[in-house]
Amino acid sequence: MAGSLLLQPMMLSPHQEAMEEACKADQVAELQKLFAEHDVKPGDDPIPYWHATQKGAPATGTLFVAAISRRQQSIVQYLRSAYPKFDFYTPPIIHALTAAPDLEMLKLIHSYSPRIVNFGFDDHVTTLLSKACEGGPQNAPFVDFLLDHGAMADDFGSYTYQFGGELVSAIQHDQPTQIIQKMIPKTSRLWFPIDVAIRRKRVDVLELLLNEEEKRGGHSCDGTYEQALLRNAHATADKNVIALVERFAANFAARGLQSTIASTESRRWWQCGARADSKNHTDAGHSTSAPRTGAGRWWWPLSKVAWGPKSADYTPEGRTTRFGFSSRKIAL
Repeated sequence: MAGSLLLQPMMLSPHQEAMEEACKADQVAELQKLFAEHDVKPGDDPIPYWHATQKGAPATGTLFVAAISRRQQSIVQYLRSAYPKFDFYTPPIIHALTAAPDLEMLKLIHSYSPRIVNFGFDDHVTTLLSKACEGGPQNAPFVDFLLDHGAMADDFGSYTYQFGGELVSAIQHDQPTQIIQKMIPKTSRLWFPIDVAIRRKRVDVLELLLNEEEKRGGHSCDGTYEQALLRNAHATADKNVIALVERFAANFAARGLQSTIASTESRRWWQCGARADSKNHTDAGHSTSAPRTGAGRWWWPLSKVAWGPKSADYTPEGRTTRFGFSSRKIAL
């Protein structure tokens, strides 16, 4: 996750303001002239916000943000040639991209920094994708590009991943069904998106989510999850929403019953086998013809164990012993 705070640049000098305006107005020639006058050379290291002064060029991010926010691709390309090491994976660039969404600009920035599609802020909730979804259905091509190029990569330490924050943003801002369909398989937990879909009465999305949840087998052991969904559905007073959730709850109840029956049958089989095994051992114990060796048992009869002190003339293997020790001299 990257930083979420927008760094405020220092006050620009007049020539730096002129550079910024040239970026906004797509004046490549004017920007080149200003760079030459203030000793900015192609291949220079980018200037971070915290190192910017009123001499030379301003912070490099300031110029890129000015160009991106005005959708000036030619300026972005020129700035990239001047600062080839610039890192686009920063909050100001993300804000500029989503403030004025432009698919061609996104493609250009992605060509320089492919990992930008998975940019996430330090709040572990907001991402480039979630902010793009906030643009509404008219922003669907922008969102679609992000999804097709690796957005929503697994991040188990992220609240966004754990609670489906990006999918929630898409539902809340009315992204079309085809976008939702791409996002559902990449979402780890569906209960929060389902709840949002119920409250917003997104029947088309709700059906997709419930079908996926049923496929995954996600439900509570005691039915509290299903009951909560039913309460929320009835609170909407929407017949279509209620019908979908009731069908979902009924399917899970039936599946739970089948699981219980299967589990019970399994236990009965085990108990039956255990009783039969116990009977075989009992019969063998009472039979006079049953073998009495210890080979078939994991234990040894206590009657075979000699307890207490041994007599003075006890001679295992024919050796004379005294107090259990051999009288043979021990070679040291």
